[in-house]
Amino acid sequence: MDKKEVCLAILFNHKFDKNLEKLDRIYSGRFRDVRYIVPFYEGNRKDVIPVYENSWEFEGYIAQAARSLEDEKYSHYIFIADDLILNPRLNSSNILSELGIGESTAYIKELTALSEMSFGWLPLLRTLRLLDGFESPNLRKKHLEERSPQLELRKGVKAVQELPDSETAAAIFAEKRITMKEISAKNLRGLRGEYLYDNVIQSTLFLTWKKVKGGFFLKYPLAASYSDFIIVPSSSFRKFCHYLGVFAAIGVFAEIAIPTSLILACGKIVSQRDLDWKGTELWGSDEINGFSEKNGHSLKTLYGSFGEKQLYVHPVKLSKWDIEGI
Repeated sequence: MDKKEVCLAILFNHKFDKNLEKLDRIYSGRFRDVRYIVPFYEGNRKDVIPVYENSWEFEGYIAQAARSLEDEKYSHYIFIADDLILNPRLNSSNILSELGIGESTAYIKELTALSEMSFGWLPLLRTLRLLDGFESPNLRKKHLEERSPQLELRKGVKAVQELPDSETAAAIFAEKRITMKEISAKNLRGLRGEYLYDNVIQSTLFLTWKKVKGGFFLKYPLAASYSDFIIVPSSSFRKFCHYLGVFAAIGVFAEIAIPTSLILACGKIVSQRDLDWKGTELWGSDEINGFSEKNGHSLKTLYGSFGEKQLYVHPVKLSKWDIEGI
């Protein structure tokens, strides 16, 4: 692969630009080109791209920033969350080789068909709304016979012509060994096998239960994945961003839209299971707070604790951390 540069783009979920200076300290000495994507940004920094979108569909941030980021000098675009801390030994010179990322290769943590996911992992109400828009059981037979599904979730958005048709998309999924199955009662079980139940959502859940108990297929193949660290090759970047914009317009949750767009746009995708490098995710306030206290809210201490093949830690809420000494 030619020695081109990489662009590190740091995504803010919300307008918290007080952390810009801390992120400068963390990454500017390691990555030659660092750009920030900040919703509703009103400042004057030229390296910050303002975007306007719901944070649930933060794939729209990338789509809106795409033309500002695009440059022929880049071989890859690396997107990370503003509260994700990369292993301190990774930099613009070694990150692609360390992760085995070739010229036309993308990276995402995992690629899983949405039909294989527990809705205990995905933001449940958003997922249920998504499913309600795609299909219903009494249309399943007609859908399978006609093979002409439409992908429209929001009124006023004509998306079908902006994405590969469902058969083409299914073939692309199959090439990457991702098979869509029926949505059924199994998807309403939590991570420990228990059926999901919450007083706030029980009415919605009950209505969805009536739908899925017989099983149904989505109109369009969709994947799901943790998406706070991804790498996109320049050869697929424009198509990837186009798909992201379409999914944002029709209201698809980001951690469905991003992996699905990668699958549709990129030829080869490396995931965590292909590598020795593994990320560390912290779940729930107790785990996050305990991790922060263990490291004394000191980024210098955290840096010293990184394993050789520990890719990142997420989330690290920088407003509560000291960055002195890094």
